[in-house]
Parts: sequence; C-alpha cells; structure tokens
Amino acid sequence: RTPSGYSPGSPSAVNNPLYTVPLCFDIGTLDFLDEIATSYLECKTAIGTTNLRKSYVTSLPERDTLLFHCDRNSIKFLKFFFYLNNVDIDGGPFTYVQGSHTEKFRKWDNKYRWTHKEINKQYGGKRIHYLTAEAGDLIVANTTGFHKGSVPRKTNRMMFTVNYVIHPEDWGEPKEPIRKSQVVPKEKEHLADFLIRKD
Repeated sequence: RTPSGYSPGSPSAVNNPLYTVPLCFDIGTLDFLDEIATSYLECKTAIGTTNLRKSYVTSLPERDTLLFHCDRNSIKFLKFFFYLNNVDIDGGPFTYVQGSHTEKFRKWDNKYRWTHKEINKQYGGKRIHYLTAEAGDLIVANTTGFHKGSVPRKTNRMMFTVNYVIHPEDWGEPKEPIRKSQVVPKEKEHLADFLIRKD
C-alpha cells in the first residue's frame, strides 16, 4: 500500500526496526550473522544500525542511495541485506563493484555520489554486479566498496539491512534502541554493546 505523503521514487522506512518489529530483532541477532562478521573482521562484532525499507517503482533518474557510493560510517564493518520479496533486474537489485573495497581510483573521495557512467568508466561493466535474489535470501557486502540500490522499474523492493560493526557508527553515541524485554543470550551479549535499552 502506498503511504500518505508518498512521492514517486521515495522509499518508506520503519523507524527503529529492532525495537518496533520483533522479527527484525530475531533476524538481526541470528548466530550465523555474528559468525560471518567475526570471521571476516577478525574480532568480536556488535550490531550497529539497521534499516527496514520499501523502495517504490519509479521512472525518475537515479539519486541519493541509487547512485554509487562508498559508506563512510565506519572504516571496518559488514552489512547484511535480507530481501523481503523477489528481486529481479527490474526490481532494484543491490549493485556492487567487485573488488572496489580494496581498489579505489585516483580522487575517488572527491565526492560521495557517482553515476553509473562514471563508475563504468573506472572499473568496466564486467565488475558491476546486479545481485538479484528471492525473498528471504541474504546478501553480505563490505560496503566500503562502491555500491548502490538500482532503481526499481517494474516491482517494489522490500529489504531489511543490519550492520555489524566494531565501534559505534560515525564514531558517535549509539542510537539504535531495543526493548528491555528483548533477550540477548549471555554468550551473545556483545551484539548489544552499541544498542540502547529502553522501555
């Protein structure tokens, strides 16, 4: 259903999904996410920020997160994307430039957003991957590399995203809340190191 106040091409998001959607908390604290993040980052990790978003079909040009960029909220973290519906090439798949987390071009940080044409010129089309998948599938990415969400052209895209980090994102105060009643087992208490417990 289209939300009130919606403008074409604008996503709608649920505020504080770990707090407001119990299933997001259950998914975000799955054992294997911690295992993957700990193995990749070579240290214990914690949950940073999350995002539960629906992106709508649009004919508008690419903008914001639909342009290529490298996340700057941490120098070392891992992002997990759960597709909540089937996403084909026309459904706005997550798009990643292979190897760009370690290989940057000269003056890559002169600006934050880059067009497809600019990135294609730097890396070549064969390194740009459109990660189509089915509902429930998981995509894991080091988003310090160039990535974007492609524009949904024929079907809306629903996605839950959770970041696993080694420090609070943006080096600031933790901002993601969970309910005091939500249980994090003792062996997984580190996952909540950067979460705020509230009633």
